[in-house]
Amino acid sequence: MLRFQGAQFQGASYPAGPGEDDLSGGRFVVIDRTLTATSVTEPGATRAAVSAVADHVRADLRTVRHGTLAESWVAPAATGVLLVLAFAWAVFQVAAAGPFVAWDQISREWVYAHRATGFAEALLEFQAFVTGERWVTVPVAMGVAALVAYRQHWLRPLYAVTAGLATIAAIGYPVKFGLGRSSPVTGLDVLHAGGQAFPSGHAANTAFTATVVVFLLYGSAGLRPDREKFRRGVLYVGGLLGVTGVLVLLMGYHWLSDIPGGWLMGFIAVCVSLTVLHWPRRAGDEAREVDREAAASRVSRW
Repeated sequence: MLRFQGAQFQGASYPAGPGEDDLSGGRFVVIDRTLTATSVTEPGATRAAVSAVADHVRADLRTVRHGTLAESWVAPAATGVLLVLAFAWAVFQVAAAGPFVAWDQISREWVYAHRATGFAEALLEFQAFVTGERWVTVPVAMGVAALVAYRQHWLRPLYAVTAGLATIAAIGYPVKFGLGRSSPVTGLDVLHAGGQAFPSGHAANTAFTATVVVFLLYGSAGLRPDREKFRRGVLYVGGLLGVTGVLVLLMGYHWLSDIPGGWLMGFIAVCVSLTVLHWPRRAGDEAREVDREAAASRVSRW
């Protein structure tokens, strides 16, 4: 999580990118640990702290431009920017009735001609609730984050998942209510009709929860980093999205284009979570983590 160090009474040190120098001309940007309450309240103290963080960000971005190793937060942040652009294009396509929505009416006619009834319909409703309803997905994501936070002795996983969930809400609600796209149930694809079809919240929740759980468990900053299990998890996520996407479509509550729109929103939230998760730790945080691990080791020996 991005933190403004000027609000803290302890410093932070960030390594400069390979081949890069920081503002002080050395290898580290250091905020003095000996700051007092008086010095923090000085007008330039907060600006200096913010400037130090901003220069750290610029140094990382320069490493990307020069092809050298960058901080691990850069990749998800850059990917998130690209996904935001793709999502904006999808929103424009829905608003302008572009090629992105060309198959919506055709797929709707097929779905309603073969719509499930009875037990099959109840089964579809159940899977939609389990895989996409926030009353299920939010506890799952937060529960895994809490487990990882407990095992790793820091709260960053919880902050990361909370940031991702907030991103879905911050994007989803304005777009849903702003477009007001009608549901296929009405038989009409019109905007500003009081609907909430685009983007699919179920698709977004599934994409975010499944993906972020894989990263929290087996990613490089996860509970048990394992490349093989991570690859397998990504394959499972892809399969899950394909199956649940089809099932959500068969329920008849969403147009075809609503589903990839929801996936994009979910993956944007994943990128936000990973950026927070991989944001550089402060020197004080790392020292406290070493102390906690040493204490835990002593307790386990007893």
